[in-house]
Amino acid sequence: MPKKILLIDDDALVLKSIRNLLIQQGYQVDCAKSAEEAINQLRETSPNLIICDIRMPGKSGIDLIRQLKQTCQDERRPDVSFIFITGYA
Repeated sequence: MPKKILLIDDDALVLKSIRNLLIQQGYQVDCAKSAEEAINQLRETSPNLIICDIRMPGKSGIDLIRQLKQTCQDERRPDVSFIFITGYA
């Protein structure tokens, strides 16, 4: 069974590019364009890894990851890993 990844970024081109690369490597990838979408995706899927942009409108990726980590702990899913990505120096 392929590992599941939740990819979160507000830039559609970034989502498409990274998603395609990960799928080529055999991963199952779900995408979210906002914090709200990511929270819903986390509830619908059980990702092994969450990759999140740091700078997004509304809620920063850092704040979102804090919330998603808490949700994973509350749901007894401590095995989820997190990676930040950004286009800023």
